[in-house]
Amino acid sequence: MFLTHQFDQSSVMVAVADFVDTVLNLGIGYTEFTQQLAKLIPAFIAFDEEGLSYVQSIYTFKIMCEYIDQRRLDRGLEEYLSSLSQEDYRHCKHILISDRHLHLRHIEQFQKQEKTNNTNLMKYVKNIIAEHYKVLVVRVDLGYKKEFLTEIKVTTFFGHINSLQHAMKDRNRCFRDLLGYGIALEQGESRGYHAHVFFIYNGSKRCKDWHLANSALQHWEDITQGKGCGMNLNTPEYKKKFEKNGKLGIGMIHRKNEIEVQNALITISYLASQNKFNQHLRVKPMGKRTFYKGI
Repeated sequence: MFLTHQFDQSSVMVAVADFVDTVLNLGIGYTEFTQQLAKLIPAFIAFDEEGLSYVQSIYTFKIMCEYIDQRRLDRGLEEYLSSLSQEDYRHCKHILISDRHLHLRHIEQFQKQEKTNNTNLMKYVKNIIAEHYKVLVVRVDLGYKKEFLTEIKVTTFFGHINSLQHAMKDRNRCFRDLLGYGIALEQGESRGYHAHVFFIYNGSKRCKDWHLANSALQHWEDITQGKGCGMNLNTPEYKKKFEKNGKLGIGMIHRKNEIEVQNALITISYLASQNKFNQHLRVKPMGKRTFYKGI
């Protein structure tokens, strides 16, 4: 995917990262290279701003944009690209390719961080389960309605997640009797910015997992002023699919039932998987993390 009809920050950043990845691994000819740049550069500049941290591929693309800006002088971008010299074409590609080792290091760092997140997450969840006779595991996915994606920047997304965390810490309304939580922030080609979330409640005090998940989705919609949407993974229909295969890891989990506990750990571990590199955030506010859990 390079750049689709959807012109929002998330899809633009994914398109830029994919473009650089294509140049690095598959190669790209002069004509397609210049045509893609004519689309990607204005789109990227529209969403580039201070205070953002980019993955290596996008950071390298930004350096190339600065080189092009210096070379074109007073000429318009399309005019410059339409007559791009072979020398500048080769140099632009060289800028993107020269940092290949940094791209590989970024992938390694992602996998290492996810492994650490997974280890800490499993220890955290095991401790919660060990301290309670039964717990209620609730899973939801949070995102935004398609018609509002163009209004959602990564700073907006992090602001909404921050509001959600404050609500969970206050333990009010649907978060009463909450024992723990985990949030993985991601970015997809078509879904935009989204989050995978789990909640663990005291099973001796809460039992209606479908209702709690729905209430959490409603709270997300309130936080986002109607722009947010989500998926309830605790519906009877969704749970039956896993129950048939003996892999149900949400709903009521009893400490003494080893199969239930193991299924819950497998389900929750999805939030910190090393195999989801294509879903990682390509851009975020500086200093922010992409994975959160309770203490």
